[in-house]
Amino acid sequence: MTESNPRAAVERIAAFTASAGPGQLTNETRQLFKRNILDSIGCAIVALPGQPFQALREQFEEYRAPGRCTLIGGGNTSADQAALFNSGLVRYVDLLDSYMAPGGLCHPSDNLGTFPRRG
Repeated sequence: MTESNPRAAVERIAAFTASAGPGQLTNETRQLFKRNILDSIGCAIVALPGQPFQALREQFEEYRAPGRCTLIGGGNTSADQAALFNSGLVRYVDLLDSYMAPGGLCHPSDNLGTFPRRG
């Protein structure tokens, strides 16, 4: 049995990601991508007034970590705080449970909030 090398696996995934381009996507994949992104953003916007996110914003104000990562709804913070906040927003109302649909994915929105944009 060969021992797996997690670093090698991560490096292969990173190389694939870095070399991927929009031209490699099929039209069907592009449509699903657009649908999932728009649905995720809509879920995040609807969740903004939720109590958990008000509490997180208050905590971020008190324990602000330096960073330039964007929070959905405005503001900037560290990558870890932005990923927590944005991922929570995307999943809070849980309207993207398309895994039950024929051909659906298991929570494709789970990864969206972990990519905070650097301002």
